Amino acid sequence: MTKYVDIDKGLAFLNFMKLRKFTQNGIVNDYKNFDIDIERYKNILIAFHTANGYVDIYGKFKNYNQNIKVPDFYEYDLCWNIDGLYQALKSQQVSPSNISLRNMHLGDRDVDKQYSMNVALNNTEPIIAAFIPILSGVYIIDGNHRAYANQQKNIDQISGYPLHYRFHAEFLTSEYTKLWFKIESNVVHITKYMAGDIKSFPIEDLFVL
Repeated sequence: MTKYVDIDKGLAFLNFMKLRKFTQNGIVNDYKNFDIDIERYKNILIAFHTANGYVDIYGKFKNYNQNIKVPDFYEYDLCWNIDGLYQALKSQQVSPSNISLRNMHLGDRDVDKQYSMNVALNNTEPIIAAFIPILSGVYIIDGNHRAYANQQKNIDQISGYPLHYRFHAEFLTSEYTKLWFKIESNVVHITKYMAGDIKSFPIEDLFVL
């Protein structure tokens, strides 16, 4: 299991993005501060790594890992403090909603099929689903067995919390990975704008770094 993005591989990814080779159709929307932002992200990453290294904040809480693969560059794992997420949702009085399972990913965790159908199917606790920008998808980070059981019964709607990445990022258990996730997410949104995949500059979607 690869826990972190090696800093050299992270810097290589940022340098590649700086070459503007992330789209085959050329740059549709120019962003004049792109090079400046990339260099700033590199400096932030280097400074944090120099001062702190790979810092984990694991504790005695339920957690979930999701593997991230960026071909030709790196592979690492996101790990969330699931207990902390539920506590925050409760304290902020966030209500679950009915969400569709159709376009969700169950993630990399093995599903116990017997447990899913005999036990989890009757569990009505809301699942947690997290959007991950670099993967351009929504991943179930708590409730895989419940989701699997519903899918097997052709039940598309399930109670859950569809979390924005700016919310669930704060519950990542590695401070280094949390920083990288934020940098990575910003680069993804900016390059999508430059490639013409989104029309307006995504200022509200960016982490403040």
